[in-house]
Order: sequence, then structure tokens, then C-alpha cells
Amino acid sequence: MVKFFKSTDFISPELKNVKTQRSAREDYSDEAIGFVQIKRQPEFNLCYVKAKITPEHRVNAKPYSVLCIINEKDSEIIKAVCEDCAACQGGCKHAVAFVTWLHRHAMEPSVTETKCYWLKSKLSAAASRIVKTNDIAEQVAGNISAAKKEAFFNQICQTLNVESLVRKHIDGHQTIKKSMFHLINDFKVSGLTEPDEFIEFASTFLKQQDLKLWAEETKGQAASPLWHTLRFGRICASKLYEAAHCTTDDGTLVSTILGATKFKPSAAMKRGTALEERILQTVQHIYDIKPEKMGLVVKAEEPVFGASPDGVTENFVIEVKAPSSEKTFRTYFTPNMESPAPKYMAQVQLQMYLLGQERAIFAVAKPNYEETYEVVSIIVEFDLALITDLLQRARDFWKKSIFPKLMSA
Repeated sequence: MVKFFKSTDFISPELKNVKTQRSAREDYSDEAIGFVQIKRQPEFNLCYVKAKITPEHRVNAKPYSVLCIINEKDSEIIKAVCEDCAACQGGCKHAVAFVTWLHRHAMEPSVTETKCYWLKSKLSAAASRIVKTNDIAEQVAGNISAAKKEAFFNQICQTLNVESLVRKHIDGHQTIKKSMFHLINDFKVSGLTEPDEFIEFASTFLKQQDLKLWAEETKGQAASPLWHTLRFGRICASKLYEAAHCTTDDGTLVSTILGATKFKPSAAMKRGTALEERILQTVQHIYDIKPEKMGLVVKAEEPVFGASPDGVTENFVIEVKAPSSEKTFRTYFTPNMESPAPKYMAQVQLQMYLLGQERAIFAVAKPNYEETYEVVSIIVEFDLALITDLLQRARDFWKKSIFPKLMSA
């Protein structure tokens, strides 16, 4: 046996023979080896021993065949090999396990009865030896009421720390309480059901909040989790014109307002985000003003609307755009280039309304702004009649298309 293990198959790969020693352990070979058979050739002093060995990593797979040829006269192992595994050419672990198994059983004292080794290995049945909870004890039909079960569950919950992956990404419960979803849940508890009742309910809630602090906390806009929370379920300025003219109760606009669409910024949007600060600086030089960043603005009297202007000053609301082509550039204005296109007019009008401003600067950078720093800007006057009409139509859309979905959520 020593001569067998001195072969280069076992010595060359690892000098310390740690893996060989691990393969020779008794608890593996005794469990993995089965269906042992023997054949003797006395005329040649040879003994052939074959067996099946179950691989540790796939106990349900077909067992590997192992063969050991022994010279009985000289007590020498001529050959020991696994015939199936990928490492069989280099002295694999299965051959080691089989040789050590043979050695141990050959050293056992003779017994009075014949012991059979033509058995399925114990390891191959490992996956089927699963103890189910139903097998541990008989199921006793309980007579515990549902109320007692719920009381027990609630009592256990009180002793535990509430933990969730989602909580890692929100700023405590105060963020949740500011959301439209939280308002809807509180509204349901009150027993009210009509959209006009909810608008009054939400308006009362907002009057108790520091809305200036909300705007301050959301200055990061898209980078702010609270900004996204407050936008949920609200018609924002960029969607006001669409909402006022939408006749589809379950279209893309509804999905966008409810956050059900996957947002993927276009190349133009990415460009606008990248150039926003520089365009604001250009506007600052043109009008000799110093704009400040602004987050999401919400007004208690109109709780279902919101706006996020790019900048504000004491006298102006500022909205900037950065189209990437000349064709797109022209779509931001009316044909005579004297006023913002209706969609963008609605946007700046809502921004002025929510902030209580009388004037807005609508600035659109030229497609080659990076080279020329050229911006076309228009001062827009507040139009109460226009915004009143847009708000009424958009509010009707919200009550018809958004409110029912919030209530059914």
C-alpha cells in the first residue's frame, strides 16, 4: 500500500498530501462505497475487486466504477483506478477512498458469518433521508381562535425589531407620512370616498406642514428620495398640459404619474442635466440676477399639483431647456418665437402659480451651446385666466383617472 501511494500520481500534485489524506478518511469511504464484488485468478495470483462509489458533490448521480487489482502473492497493489470521473488519470480521490476501504476491511478479524458488501451505498440515499415536520409528531387539531392567534402574533411582533431592506433606503417614517400614498390610506380610514373630499382632506394636512422645508429638502430633485416620494400621484408642471388635454383613463400619462413606468433618460435629458448649471449661469449674466436652486413646490390649496423649477429669484421663476438639435429647439417656442410652446407655457404658469410669482424666465440653449454659449430666453408674464382653466381641466383628469387607482391600491 505504501508503494502504491509513492507513485507520482499522488506525490507530485501536492507534497503534503492533504487532499489524499482527506480522501482516505473513514467516514467518507464507508458511506460512499457499495456493490463490492471480487474475482480471483489463482493461476496468476491476481485478485480483482470492483465497486461503485458515490461522488460527494452529486449524491443522486450515477455512482462511479472503481477497480483495484492486487497481486496476492506479493501483497502488492498493481493498479487502483476510478473509471468514470474526470480526474481518473491523475490518481483521483475515489481510487484513494477505495484502496483505504479495502485495507481497513482486510485488517478486520474474521467473523463467523459471511458479510455482504453487495449493497447500495449509504451516501447515495442521503438526499432521500429528509425528515419532514409532519413526521416528527402527529398533527393535533387545534381549537385556538383566529383572534388569539392574531393577538399572539402581535405580541411577538412587539418584542422584535422591525427590519426591512426597503427601510434602508428611506429617511424614516416621516418621509412615508408625506407621501400621497400615506394620505390616501389615512383618507380611507376616515370613511370618506369622494375625490373632492380627498382634495379637501389633503389640503387640511398640507396646511399643517412646513412646505418651505419640503422644497428645501428636495433641492437635489431627481437625486432626492423625498422628491420622488412627493411627486408620486401628483400632476407636476411638466405634465400639466398633457393632463389638461388627456382623454385616456389608463394610458402612459397615468402610469407616469403613478410611477408605474420605467424611467430611462434620453440623450437630450442627459444633456440638459449636464448643462443646467452652465445655462443658469448664462441666464444670470444676461439678466443680472442670482438664481437659487429649488426643490418640489406644493401648495396646500392645490394638493394634487407640484412643480420643480430650475431656479428662483425674488422676482422670477426660471426654467431652462437644452435641446440637442435645431429641429427640436424650435418645438420649444410658438412659430413666431415670441412665446413658449403651449406645453412649456403651461409648465411655467404652474410654477409661477405655486410660488406666487408674476414673471418667469424661459431659457432655451442653442444646440451648439457648448461652443457658442448662446441662449434664447423669453420673459413670461403670469396669466391667471390661463392657469385657472388648465388647473380645472387637469384636476378633473386627476379625479377621474388617478384618484380611483390610488383608492384601489
